[in-house]
Amino acid sequence: MDHEFKSKVESIQTKISTLTKELKQLREDCSHPKESEVIRDVNPLGSSEVRKVCGLCGHEVGYPTMPELTKWLE
Repeated sequence: MDHEFKSKVESIQTKISTLTKELKQLREDCSHPKESEVIRDVNPLGSSEVRKVCGLCGHEVGYPTMPELTKWLE
């Protein structure tokens, strides 16, 4: 049982690592078009961290301006 459990954990960790690398490459290849930018809270489980992110790949591309932030909060 313990060996099977450990193997499953290692398998999941390997998949996470592979998918993380794939996501990183996709984000590097993305052109992050200006028209796809959205404002999001990038840390929903902790303190609020609002950023502009690419709507295509989810990569953080900057900080919203005060008018953008005000509009987002409405």
